[in-house]
Amino acid sequence: MNCRTHSDAQSVQYRFGANADWQDNATFAADSSTVTGDNLQISIKASTASNGDFVLDLDPINFVWQNNAVPQGAEYNNGQKGGIVEMFGWPFADVEKECAHLGQAGWMGVKLFPVSEHVFSYEWPQNGELNPWWFYYQPVSYKMEGRHGTRDELRSLIQTCRAAGVRVYADAVINHMSGGGNDVIESHRNGGGGWCNYWGAKGSTGNSPYYTHSWDWQINSRTGQEPGMEYPGAGYTPVDFHCDRGLNSWSDPFQLNYGWLSGLSDLDTESEFVRERIAAYITDLIGIGFSGHRIDAAKHIKPESLTDILAKVRRNLGGELPADYITWMEVLIGGEKDLLMCNDGDYNYGKSLQDKLYSAGLDDADVNKIKIWESAYPKEMPICGWWVVDA
Repeated sequence: MNCRTHSDAQSVQYRFGANADWQDNATFAADSSTVTGDNLQISIKASTASNGDFVLDLDPINFVWQNNAVPQGAEYNNGQKGGIVEMFGWPFADVEKECAHLGQAGWMGVKLFPVSEHVFSYEWPQNGELNPWWFYYQPVSYKMEGRHGTRDELRSLIQTCRAAGVRVYADAVINHMSGGGNDVIESHRNGGGGWCNYWGAKGSTGNSPYYTHSWDWQINSRTGQEPGMEYPGAGYTPVDFHCDRGLNSWSDPFQLNYGWLSGLSDLDTESEFVRERIAAYITDLIGIGFSGHRIDAAKHIKPESLTDILAKVRRNLGGELPADYITWMEVLIGGEKDLLMCNDGDYNYGKSLQDKLYSAGLDDADVNKIKIWESAYPKEMPICGWWVVDA
């Protein structure tokens, strides 16, 4: 457990299991003999000088040995070759009803929309549309809950599909958190009418309120400080984000990595803490039963950071990626194909990324599980006279 503490905390203890004893050690060795049942409940207790003890119960976590086997034929090459169907915004319970049919129809897997807790508002229509699909891509925590259902419903869906011979894949949003202004800070105003359009706090995400600096014009009453980026449900504080800057060039590596895509709060993926936090989230996805994931907006995370994050995931899983694991990265390529794919360099998702993965200790088997999805395929393949990923 990687726990950040407030300066008022005098000591921190951990409990691994609902009925376990508190311990000072933040490490717990989990295997099928030490974790009984179908999950592990972890709690953290902080003792403070001025306010006594606080206990935080985390969402229960799952492990790969607790998942149903996936009966699939050899033609799927152990999850490395096959069709994956996209269920565009379907609730977990509705996808679960389709598992048997998907297996009979021959699909290797089913991909879900982002499962992390995200912006969800009854108060904020966007151009007349309430809760548009892209709200899914504005996470406020890494809890697996939201408008699509609960973590328990997600786990049920995954186990049902796996038993029916269908692997399940997640859409992992790790480049950013939500956009600003739809937070719980009590004072906002924006342009139009001489900056006299005001609104107050919005509790639009249910269990995980968050705080941004966008359109805030008063001191934060909780902290007495200028408003800043805080996502308590994910453990992020203002130091975990890149400076707020627009993204107005698609061929400048600096802006691609550091710019705020569509105003979404861009995570500092050069930070060791942020990388560990993202790797922990991806590990949780695999633990609950996902066979892999798409990495949203991978083009806006430089290859060095992606390499380190995936290497940490591999470490978390015992030194190798699962045999049936795949990830594919969203790297949209237009006029920037030379930068992003053809010319080897620090911001190249072809050979350069492959070389970085090898340098990080990944072997051939693991490197081949890491795919690139880019917009040239299949129209212009190969776009550089060669191709990294085997057909």
